[in-house]
Amino acid sequence: EMKSLSSPTWFVEFCRVLTQAMSSDHSGLAEQALQFAKNAVFCELVRQNAKQCLPFLLVALVPKTQHNQDDSFLTTTSSASWNPTVRKMTYLVLKKFSDIIPEKEFKHIANTCLN
Repeated sequence: EMKSLSSPTWFVEFCRVLTQAMSSDHSGLAEQALQFAKNAVFCELVRQNAKQCLPFLLVALVPKTQHNQDDSFLTTTSSASWNPTVRKMTYLVLKKFSDIIPEKEFKHIANTCLN
């Protein structure tokens, strides 16, 4: 069902809307958006459209985590979301994206959009 709506233009716009929910201060909304982002079909579409989608997905997710040179931005900090569930889910989504996208491409996109 979702794959029929997977045209790159539609999916990129959908990701932009989803990032607003992911970065919401309302923990329930952020949790729902982050849960959706872990969906296998969604992750496959992100992998297929990484160059278009990953930059703004990372910008939405990274303020909730620490960006450091050693482990990129996969370490949560006290400046992250006040909600521990949102912090953990954010980490898991970032980890999943880093696992499904080739490392070199992921690092290049992350360094470009976060620096």
